[in-house]
Amino acid sequence: MKYRKKPVVIDAIQYLREDNLYSCMDFCPDMIYNEKDNEYDIKTLEGNMRISKDDYIIKGVKNEFYPCKPDIFEMTYEKISEKGEKMKITKVRLKNIIGIEQLDREVKGSLLLEGTNGSGKSSVIDAIRVAINNKTGREVIIKKGHNEGEIYIELDDITVERKKRNDKSDYKKVTKGGQEIASPETFLKSLFSELQLNPAEFMNLTDKEKNRVILNMIEFTWDLKWIEKKFGEVVKGVDYDQHILEVLNEIQSDKGYYYQTRQDINRQAREKSAVIKEIMDELPENYSNEKWENFSLMDIYDKINKMKNDNEYKERLLSELKDIEIKKANREKEVADEITKIYKQKRAKEKELNKKIEALKEELNNTQQRLNSLEDKSTTIVTNKQHDLHKEIKDKDNRYKEMEQQYIKTKHHKKEVIDEKQEEAQYAENMKSYLKDYSRVERMQDEIEILNADSELLTKQIELARILPGEILKTAIIPIKQLTVENGRPLINGLPVNNLSEGELLDLCVDVAIQKPEGLRLVLLDSIPNDLSPDNQERLFKKLKDHDIQFIATKTTNDKELKIIEL
Repeated sequence: MKYRKKPVVIDAIQYLREDNLYSCMDFCPDMIYNEKDNEYDIKTLEGNMRISKDDYIIKGVKNEFYPCKPDIFEMTYEKISEKGEKMKITKVRLKNIIGIEQLDREVKGSLLLEGTNGSGKSSVIDAIRVAINNKTGREVIIKKGHNEGEIYIELDDITVERKKRNDKSDYKKVTKGGQEIASPETFLKSLFSELQLNPAEFMNLTDKEKNRVILNMIEFTWDLKWIEKKFGEVVKGVDYDQHILEVLNEIQSDKGYYYQTRQDINRQAREKSAVIKEIMDELPENYSNEKWENFSLMDIYDKINKMKNDNEYKERLLSELKDIEIKKANREKEVADEITKIYKQKRAKEKELNKKIEALKEELNNTQQRLNSLEDKSTTIVTNKQHDLHKEIKDKDNRYKEMEQQYIKTKHHKKEVIDEKQEEAQYAENMKSYLKDYSRVERMQDEIEILNADSELLTKQIELARILPGEILKTAIIPIKQLTVENGRPLINGLPVNNLSEGELLDLCVDVAIQKPEGLRLVLLDSIPNDLSPDNQERLFKKLKDHDIQFIATKTTNDKELKIIEL
């Protein structure tokens, strides 16, 4: 059996590498960066598939994505010519809406609605606006006396039908090519800009709001991931609801997070540098941190203690020598006194015996013998005593000689001068007391290096935020001629919006209103022409015609009935 492939409309985008990388990433969230090959892959149902330059990325019927070679793609698919590219109103049908009871009209071009106040001019404009964006500034939209109002418009192959009801929910239906749209409000919103339906709103905006509207016309696809990729983070303190150029201007602003943080960091670095200078001024000249860090106070105090102990020992030794000399002299006197005493006793005894010899002649022999014996004993006693004394004196002399030798050595070794060492120790203590301050200086110098590196990084971030707008404007679509951007502010012909003349502001208003060139080519002008000079009104209509833009304008006249004029 044979089968025919069903005709399926698919969404696709051609991958042109750097030229539209971000657009492709927005279209296909399944793109994966392959760091090894510096290429991108697509995560498909069959696994990761490499995408090369000029390949197409196709979104399938099940919302899956896959790459396709350009030759295969061109053989298989053809681009759909969308009528929306020149989308204009071709039919309007109103029933019981605001001030309109019945209106059914084919539209071939632009319309001018004329009539007096209350004739229904603005009712038609409001009804079309409600059909497209379902918004109105009126409290009551259904014509008095009715419970339902109908709005129907045709935009080439798109139809919009709304029914406003008092007693039940509103009805809406949007079709394209005969097929009903599942999400009608989202679909319609993609076709127009709000200012197309009410350009006067732009005229009444503040300068800041006008700037934002203009910047939003510059098409550049970005998101917070893009910010994070460029800056390495989502920068704090930034309103990311703004246009990317405003965001970048806010990032580089002197009131921004980067600038303020850099100011704070630079202030910290300056304060630390001032403290370092103050400390260094207090340090001794040519102070060597390494020398005093390695210097040992314990060693010098050990030397001082040793010197004290040596001096104390010498003092004790000298004192002992003096005591020995005194004791020696005293002992010699004692020995001399004892010998004298013995001789005195001997002489006394001799005298006594001699007397007895004279008295006792008869006992001479006996006494003589006793005398001789006494003499022998006395001689022996004296001799022994002298021997002991001589031995004692000799021992003490030997001890004295030893002490004398030590004394001689001591006399040759002068008493250690401790004061110099103590001064050296005190100086060393003073030098070491600076180590804490010196370490603080080194620590703060390291901190300053880190702060300077952080400041330099912030400067690069600020410079990046200043460079990126130029890069964006090189590739972005600029819908308005003579539009430039300086410091996040749009300039028209080099002038800010608040410096534009009425005519220049009018041109800008139209440019802003038609910022969706591929959507609805329609501008609703309710009461604006009445506020313009005839020349500017003619100029406005001509500009719209030259840009192939359909417009529906109102003009107040004395006609009580609504008059619709094809232009």
